[in-house]
Amino acid sequence: MSGEVQQIQEFEEVLSKLKEMLHLTDEIMIKLYATFFETVAVTLQMLKDAIEAEDYDAIKLHAHSIKGSSSSLCYNAISKIAEMIEKKAELKESYVYEDAFKELVSQFDIAQHNYVLWTRKRG
Repeated sequence: MSGEVQQIQEFEEVLSKLKEMLHLTDEIMIKLYATFFETVAVTLQMLKDAIEAEDYDAIKLHAHSIKGSSSSLCYNAISKIAEMIEKKAELKESYVYEDAFKELVSQFDIAQHNYVLWTRKRG
């Protein structure tokens, strides 16, 4: 099985579970995902700015937002990284926020890529 086919299949499994749990149509799920990717992209930029400014309160706020929205769509890898960033910022701990941010962006890009593959397949 090719990588793209597997990525699409994994996305479809998660989507199917969410649709069943939430009793939503494909059209509504597509709107939810589109909104998620738009919103998180903006929030990631705000998180990056907060990290650069060493603004722990803003880091905590933006990481919390990303954690919640990604968790609600079963993006567990994104949620876990955001949660770690949030916890470190809450404690105002010294932490390599830039590395965690890069991993967060990487996981977001993977999620977005899989979504795009699925939408193309769906036609």
